[in-house]
Amino acid sequence: MAIGVGTSDEREASGYTNGLGVADSFVLAVLDSSSQHITLLSIPRDTQTMITWCDETGKPIQEMFSHLALQYTYGGSTHEMCSRSTVASVSKLLHNAGIGAWFTLDMDSIVQMVDAMGGIAITIPDDPYYCAYTGYTPGQWVLLDGLSALQFVQYRDTNVFGSCEMRVERQKVFVDALLDWILQGLKKYPLHVPHLYSAMQDYYYTDLKFNEILALGCSVMNMHISDISMQTLPGAVQSGVFYEEYLPNEQETRQLLLNLFYQPAI
Repeated sequence: MAIGVGTSDEREASGYTNGLGVADSFVLAVLDSSSQHITLLSIPRDTQTMITWCDETGKPIQEMFSHLALQYTYGGSTHEMCSRSTVASVSKLLHNAGIGAWFTLDMDSIVQMVDAMGGIAITIPDDPYYCAYTGYTPGQWVLLDGLSALQFVQYRDTNVFGSCEMRVERQKVFVDALLDWILQGLKKYPLHVPHLYSAMQDYYYTDLKFNEILALGCSVMNMHISDISMQTLPGAVQSGVFYEEYLPNEQETRQLLLNLFYQPAI
């Protein structure tokens, strides 16, 4: 599971006392080795669910129904504590689905990663507010540098209802382009792996060791996976007291999980 947290500037400005900020994005990768298919499940940051408020040692204090994004803030005093508590809350949201590993990215890392990659090619989606802000047009092919890529995944007009979901759609485009670069580019230039690892060491946290990251990457590439899809947790956005709230559709979520993790009985 990948967790995206705000940039260092955003964390300093957030006002949260632990200094770790709020998580902005959640993506669960489901790898099906039998069909050689990867499904990326994006969970909106405003998803309303049960989160756990923990003390500085990571010990649970109380549970509350709130935005999933806040779980990272209240998960403890270190990135590891906050990541583990976030994974636990996402697992409960998905009916206790098993999550084998986590990878937390500081959004500052996008700048470093994309620049280390030499830029990333994006086809601009039909997002009128983002296009008005940047001057791009839908369907335009653009090679984004690090700062432009960060803007692409982060920009949101908070005065527009549903803007968070529009941002999620752009994040899907970015992830798809990133995976395409990884799956195609690293086959030709495998030495980029340690280069990217070195460039990003200060910007991510994970429970995977470097050799496990390499093994996972090699396993994916050796499977010749060409079928990748990205879905959003089923639900609908509504206006809350202060912020937008994303309410999961329970029936559709159950069916999605059945499709992802189970096969029909013969």
